[in-house]
Amino acid sequence: NNSNSANTKTTNAKNNNRKNDIPPQFQEKKEDVIVQSKVVEGGNWNIDSPLEWTTTFGRRSKEYDARVKEIATNNTAGVDYVGKTKVPAVTVVDTVEGARRVMKLLMKCPPEMFHACDTEVMDIDLKKVGPVGNGIVTCISVYSGPDMDYGEGPGTVLWVDNLDGAYGVLQEFKEFLESPQHQKVWHNYGFDRHVLWNEGIDVQGFGGDTMHMARLYDTSRLTTAGGYSLEALTDTLLKRRKTPMKEIFG
Repeated sequence: NNSNSANTKTTNAKNNNRKNDIPPQFQEKKEDVIVQSKVVEGGNWNIDSPLEWTTTFGRRSKEYDARVKEIATNNTAGVDYVGKTKVPAVTVVDTVEGARRVMKLLMKCPPEMFHACDTEVMDIDLKKVGPVGNGIVTCISVYSGPDMDYGEGPGTVLWVDNLDGAYGVLQEFKEFLESPQHQKVWHNYGFDRHVLWNEGIDVQGFGGDTMHMARLYDTSRLTTAGGYSLEALTDTLLKRRKTPMKEIFG
């Protein structure tokens, strides 16, 4: 009993010493903490659903969203550029019917298949602002490997238009983009994920980010090999030239 009593005293002494080592401002206080948070008029906190604000956090403002369709469909020339464009080995989807046909193929893809994805964005000046609440997704491209056939033969690329008469077609791919079972690889994933978040699409199924993978592979590329852009990586690692989107579609 004397031994147990001595051990208890020793333990209590050690705990007291530890408490003395903690700065006063971080020590536990005995007085009750009173929560004084309250709903602010015009704010975005709902006391009945305190996390509701997170469902739209970082998206475009309501005012911006109200202008999005006008901006995305502002084809003053009245010309359907994409619909008249035929690119070898590229399946262009610019209608709801075409999107639903391709979606059936995508959703049947096995979980071990990787899909290389990329977006293009307009109405954003990246020298001044980032993708948080800015920009409109004009298109998305997907490559699912040499065996995937979107309609133009195996190994072709899927290109989804989201401008002019095709505005809104992107939403038909929401289920695929939000599917955790379909692995998607991006280049600068943070940017693509957020511009799609602006469109109400919560991207899931992260399969990799080639920009960050390249940084892990060679941390000196920024000063010795042209950086981490897709153009630079394709040139030095694959010994091929990546054709820019502007060169393909004008």
